Amino acid sequence: MKEILARVRRVQQWLLLVKFVEYLLRGLFYGTCAFALLCLADRLVFLNLDLYQALAWSLGAPVPFALAALLFARITLLKAAMAADERTGLKERLSSAIALDSVASPMEQALLADAQAAVRRLKVVESFPPTFPREGRYFFLPAALVLVSLLLLPPMDVFGWRAVATTHEKKKLEVKKQAEKIEKKVQELRDKLKDEPQVKELDRTIQEMEKIAKEMKDQLPDKKETLAKLSNLGEELKKKQQENADAAAQREAIKRELAKNLGEESKGEKSELEKALKDGDFESAAKEMQKDLEKLQKGELSKDEQKRLANKLDQLAKKMEKDPALEQLAKQMKETAEALKKDELAKEDKDGQDGKDGKEKQKEQEYAQEQMKELADQFKEMSQGQEVSQAEQEMLEQMMNELDQMKDELAQGDEKQGEGKCQKCGKKPEESGGT
Repeated sequence: MKEILARVRRVQQWLLLVKFVEYLLRGLFYGTCAFALLCLADRLVFLNLDLYQALAWSLGAPVPFALAALLFARITLLKAAMAADERTGLKERLSSAIALDSVASPMEQALLADAQAAVRRLKVVESFPPTFPREGRYFFLPAALVLVSLLLLPPMDVFGWRAVATTHEKKKLEVKKQAEKIEKKVQELRDKLKDEPQVKELDRTIQEMEKIAKEMKDQLPDKKETLAKLSNLGEELKKKQQENADAAAQREAIKRELAKNLGEESKGEKSELEKALKDGDFESAAKEMQKDLEKLQKGELSKDEQKRLANKLDQLAKKMEKDPALEQLAKQMKETAEALKKDELAKEDKDGQDGKDGKEKQKEQEYAQEQMKELADQFKEMSQGQEVSQAEQEMLEQMMNELDQMKDELAQGDEKQGEGKCQKCGKKPEESGGT
């Protein structure tokens, strides 16, 4: 029985292979016909197809088609045995032997012996030779149509689709070139931004410009929409420019008020801090305050120096506190002066006559240092504001110019596309019959 099953299984496998090849060849024929028709249609009406991709689909699709058809064929062992009986004239010996549930009776044993003798004479390949499907005889027809369409038939434009596609490709190429220009300009801005680390808030705008350039490069965007995005960025830059101008005007007003208030006659020689503030040199004022702070922290600031510093800050605060533009700065100076005076008194009370212990004195000393640091930071912030404002204004000006150039280039692209066209119908003379 095992010998019969092994030989019938071989018949089954061979029949499956023959069927697969048959289905595959049929699929290749119909796939080639479809490709030939696509080539012809592309020549006549321009389908804008990727012929290499279409050819790959036409030759690749028959494989899954053949596998699917093979599943529906369902060639079982019994069907393979029946096919062998029919093809070799075994008169149902193999199929009857396969159908036996048991071999008990003498008749069943005789049937099995007869089937074993017959199966030894069975030659599978000779009994089931591969057959070429009839569609294969006409393979030359779609192949010839492909060659004629690609080599002999000139491109036509029955519905005008080819002209539309050509114009579309020209637009894409033009927009891609414009996007590359934008990317180059944006990279120049980014390189300059690296040299101006204090202007980091403009990085978001540059990122938006990069995003617009990428969208233009990846696909053909709506030019009106792109121009609107660039215009919005321009409005944001103008707003930022105005904010910077207002801040710069406020700083100039503070400098003028300082010069006015500190330029009055004052008793004694002016300190370096007072001179710096009078000149609007906040950087030098910050350095002077930081220098006194370090001396206080190291215990190198004498009582007389600390007293003079506290009095000078108090004096400056009184000169400035009535001016609204200097109110905040005057308030910080006054708080610093009061903290220095309290710390000075705490140092003079060596015997603890005022009832303060060492921890409270330490707290007053730390508070004085904290107030001096806040005042120094405020001077430093005002100084950096001047530097940032100038650098940012230059960057803003350059970015505004770059945005204007981008918008001009996009607008010029539209003008070029419209050159030579009728104002009423939008067509060129040769397209509208010269009217």
